[in-house]
Amino acid sequence: AKVYLAEHAKLAAMLGEWRDTLARQPARLDQPEQRLALLDASLLMQHLLEHHFEREEKGLLIETRR
Repeated sequence: AKVYLAEHAKLAAMLGEWRDTLARQPARLDQPEQRLALLDASLLMQHLLEHHFEREEKGLLIETRR
């Protein structure tokens, strides 16, 4: 359980950083390069969330069967 709680804390920190990144953006991104840069910046967060949820599903399933 400690591993999941630590991962949740890390993900919460990353989410805070992502919110800060979004807050610094203008209301409208007119340049395609700006849009792509923003999408690229989100990929790490998306990948980590996907990996985390997958691990959590598998790990919690094992723990609940004990």
